[in-house]
Amino acid sequence: MNIQQHLTKNSLTWKEIELDLFRALQNAFAELFTALLEDIDRQLAETRDKRRYYLKDKRRTTIQTLFGEVTFERNYYDLTVSSAARYASSKCGQPDKIKYWK
Repeated sequence: MNIQQHLTKNSLTWKEIELDLFRALQNAFAELFTALLEDIDRQLAETRDKRRYYLKDKRRTTIQTLFGEVTFERNYYDLTVSSAARYASSKCGQPDKIKYWK
């Protein structure tokens, strides 16, 4: 069944047609935007300074956009602290102010 037959048979109003099309476009753009954000995150993961930043976690994040809510997975990073920095912070008397990782 083509679009014209569908519209005639179901007797949709122009407002209903417009809303259906708008919702379909919102969903399509939200999916495209999600793919774009996840691709940017993947590129950042590949090009980050791995000696300085380590992957701490990967979480689902939801943001509000013009297309509605968009949920995507993103990486979270933290700084890697060197042995010299740990030694210096312990000598300054503030070892609890810095996070330690190997």
